[in-house]
Amino acid sequence: MFLELWKRKQAVIQWQWDLEGYEEEEELRPEYEEKVTTTRLNPVTNKPEPYLPLWNQITRLVAANSVVILMLCIVIAAMFSVILYRMAVVIAMHQTESDLFRRNAKMVTSLTAACLNLMVIIILNYGRFFYHPGDLEARTNTLLKLRYDMCDPAGCLFELFVQLAIIMVGKQIFNNALEILYPIMLVWWHKRIGHDNQNSEAYTRWEQDYDLSAYTRLSLFNEYLEMVIQYGFVTIFVAAFPLAPLFALLNNIVEIRLDAYKYLTQCRRPRAERVQDIGIWFGILKGITYFSVFTNALVISYTSDFIPRLVYMYGYSPEGTTLKGYIENSLALFNTSEYTEDMGPDNRTGWPATCRYRAYRNNPDDKNPYGFTIQFWHVFTARLAFILIFEHVVFMLTGAVAMAIPDVPVEVKNQMIREKKVEKETLFEKEKSRIRNERRVHQISIPSDEHLNVDLGEGLSPHNSSRANTPSPSFLRNHRS
Repeated sequence: MFLELWKRKQAVIQWQWDLEGYEEEEELRPEYEEKVTTTRLNPVTNKPEPYLPLWNQITRLVAANSVVILMLCIVIAAMFSVILYRMAVVIAMHQTESDLFRRNAKMVTSLTAACLNLMVIIILNYGRFFYHPGDLEARTNTLLKLRYDMCDPAGCLFELFVQLAIIMVGKQIFNNALEILYPIMLVWWHKRIGHDNQNSEAYTRWEQDYDLSAYTRLSLFNEYLEMVIQYGFVTIFVAAFPLAPLFALLNNIVEIRLDAYKYLTQCRRPRAERVQDIGIWFGILKGITYFSVFTNALVISYTSDFIPRLVYMYGYSPEGTTLKGYIENSLALFNTSEYTEDMGPDNRTGWPATCRYRAYRNNPDDKNPYGFTIQFWHVFTARLAFILIFEHVVFMLTGAVAMAIPDVPVEVKNQMIREKKVEKETLFEKEKSRIRNERRVHQISIPSDEHLNVDLGEGLSPHNSSRANTPSPSFLRNHRS
């Protein structure tokens, strides 16, 4: 919906500023003309123009993509570092003697890890380090003795909500502070090192303007990047963080004022350039929109109890389509006697013979102890089916909305048609006027006989026609006689 409305707004702006089809008229950048040495003949203008050979294009694309892949690897490495940090902190807090630290270990770890993860916006699937309590195969070292992959008792969605809230709000506050403080400090430094006569009349206006922060091509790039990242927060994680649109709106209200102050008081006057649209950024926004459908489907199906509840209601509830007994059904049974000496709590007096944990696994006395139950596979299949159905339904609705909402408003389309009609009529009238002027000039350039009073000699007449040069009948009769 947002992209469709933006296309309509963009069409209105293009019509108002006469930018429709401007990309065909746009001139080459001077930097491009300077670096490119090869030329080729333009088939339209028949003039040589700078041209980058195919091999150079491939080389540049490979270099650019290599840098992008390297940055992605760095982001993934940083994320795994945060994961290891969270595991180490949880283990350290569980090994303390304080009950307060043990009870709040996961909450404290989530908060601190989210603060460290402000600049890395990605959610990875950690995987399971072991499958059930007392699993000896996966407990090969101290790092894997704690079941870190289990979510908080409030659910995985709660932990994701906490992380996204800290990351998004913290990032917005940091960016706004940096965006307003950096130009102020830069202008102050330029004035400090550039002039000693700031308080005198010799400090002219053009010197004051020169000391302001320069407006470069990357200035607008950073503004676009900030908006695209914010759009990603609002769309990709809206299922886990419903307050994201509200925080984005509040941030934009504040940022409009900050940008106005920055550009009017701390930056040099930007040089206006004509462009037809926002360029590649619209494609990026469109890609984020499609990707957000997949991520929200995963968030709903895997980090919430929505699918397991539906499976229980319509397949395993003993009292019809109700959730009575759901909690007990979602907990598997474990025999505590299978704990070794280095597992479980330190104080084992009075502990029960069995305990429960969240999983769909068989009981200890089953033929396949701690194996997956049939309900697990039902939930797994339902989650995959939900992802497919959710994606197709959303894409169908998106396509229907795109077809229902025209890209160009009707008023603008009518005005554009009228402008083309007026343009054709103007060209037709101009062509008619040109033809009339040519005819008038041609008639003036051929004089009539009345104006030719020139004596051409005996026997000659100023008339050019053959009939006028023929002797009259009276002349012939006189000549015969």
